[in-house]
Amino acid sequence: MNLRNAAIIFVFSFLALALFLDRPSRLIFDEQFYVPAARSIHETGKDPNFQHPPVAKELVAVSMAAVGDTSWGWRLASVVMGAATLVAVYYLVLLFASPLSAWVAVLLVFTNGLFFTLSRLALLEIFTFGLSFIAFTFFMYRIYGKKISAIQALMIPGALFGLALAAKWSALVPIVLCVGGGVWLRRFSLSQWGFFALCVVLYYFAPFLLLKSDMSVWSQHQAMWAFHYPEVYQSDIMERTSQWWEWTFDTHPMWLAVLPNEAHESGKFLGVMIFGNPFVIWTGWLGVAACVFVAAKNRFKLNSVNAWLPAMAVAPWLVWAIAARPVTYYYYFLPTSVFLALALVAGVDVFVKRGVLTNKKAQSFLVLWAGLSLIYFLYHWPLMTGQEFSADQFQKWYPYLGF
Repeated sequence: MNLRNAAIIFVFSFLALALFLDRPSRLIFDEQFYVPAARSIHETGKDPNFQHPPVAKELVAVSMAAVGDTSWGWRLASVVMGAATLVAVYYLVLLFASPLSAWVAVLLVFTNGLFFTLSRLALLEIFTFGLSFIAFTFFMYRIYGKKISAIQALMIPGALFGLALAAKWSALVPIVLCVGGGVWLRRFSLSQWGFFALCVVLYYFAPFLLLKSDMSVWSQHQAMWAFHYPEVYQSDIMERTSQWWEWTFDTHPMWLAVLPNEAHESGKFLGVMIFGNPFVIWTGWLGVAACVFVAAKNRFKLNSVNAWLPAMAVAPWLVWAIAARPVTYYYYFLPTSVFLALALVAGVDVFVKRGVLTNKKAQSFLVLWAGLSLIYFLYHWPLMTGQEFSADQFQKWYPYLGF
């Protein structure tokens, strides 16, 4: 394990994510629900918000206790989780590709247009995805990497998956995929799977038990279910929704906030958005196709991490086609966007191993493509970090974007 590279990735990604973290200095989008809940957890030990399980809000509460009840305190935990997730990206790619490919994968994930913004806000997505991704990486290392005891290997991802599920129920998708793939490979005994399930359950319910509540855990879950499937949604919320089939090739941003600038100067505003970087999202689907082709040639034996990537990319997206939830948002595309970046790197690796590309050409392509992705990202960076614009400036630099 190259701990030096891991440290470099964590430190530099932390600094890049934390730059202008205090912009905007007010709560935006669903921060208005989760930060007050974290504040209540910090001050009273009670979570008044029953939209989702408590782990993400508890982590934000820890951040607020450490840094203060400021925009830095609200969002610092997300930055730490984002940086830790990028370290896991590096280690996962090392299982099936070169160190250069691993560095490229980190850059593609960082610039994919969803990961960056969601790692800078006190929302739930980066916590449930980050914990799930780190758990998945540990799971892959048990199967394809250094051999360690099955109990130890299942304990770590089981605990992390339990915490991810305790941040948001969407973590159930990667849990099911890992269990299904593990059963398909017949790598673990029934008792070992039982131990895994026990870890998931214990670490899922433990965060509930750490809180004070006037409601039973069962009543809290009933409240969460009622929130996700209500009879009526408010019209202002409906205006921000999008459908799952729109996310795949959509490059139009989702604006989380468009606000008067911090100085309240007339005619100036700031915004925070997420967007799909076409150099990652669009070409990532070609990588998925390449991985599916190789997996089919190998009769889906799951003999490498590459074979897992299509399912890990597609399932979190398609689940919204069958979930029947009345409201969905573009940022739900985060897990797919990350695995599309990994599939792009894996697809290039497939072409190298099949003799279609030389290793030198593959490396040149990856570096070039990562550079293009970075340029696209940097051009839109001001719109993700709450930088100030006048209407004329916005129209000059981003005439193709609207609110």
